[in-house]
Amino acid sequence: MNKFIHTVSQDKLLEVLNYNATTGIFTWKKAVANNVKINSVAGCLKSDGYINIKIKGVQYRAHRLAWIFVTGACDGYIDHIDHDRSNNCINNLRLIQTESENSKNSKLSTRNTSGVVGVCWSEKRKKWIVQIGINCKQRTVGYFKDMKDAIAARKTHEVANSYHTNHGAII
Repeated sequence: MNKFIHTVSQDKLLEVLNYNATTGIFTWKKAVANNVKINSVAGCLKSDGYINIKIKGVQYRAHRLAWIFVTGACDGYIDHIDHDRSNNCINNLRLIQTESENSKNSKLSTRNTSGVVGVCWSEKRKKWIVQIGINCKQRTVGYFKDMKDAIAARKTHEVANSYHTNHGAII
């Protein structure tokens, strides 16, 4: 079972918000608070990169609202395909069911030094080590003298384990 505390009905969204599926931007259809102006952009960008929209005192993630607005429900996780948490265009969002599946489309970590997700240099072995997450567990694929071989092995395992094509991309 997913741990999504707050949900709102599609009917309520249609009553108070407009959503442009192409731009991913919400605007207010109805003034739900004193500081809300009709037709103004709804929500604000938070420090974590997500846009939040407050309706009747409750904060909602805009990407979840977009999914509900278009499909009527949101029972799962919403993945930003391009890794941009503020890009809430409907064609940039996809519904997934597990955290494990969500982790199969992550951007390249800022701590990564090889430039390729799951590939790093082992000073001890003087080889490239390839690792991949499978069912929430880190697995070692192998050690490689040549970085190209390490990258190829990683890509092969990503395909075999249904990783998204954008996984590890710098977008």
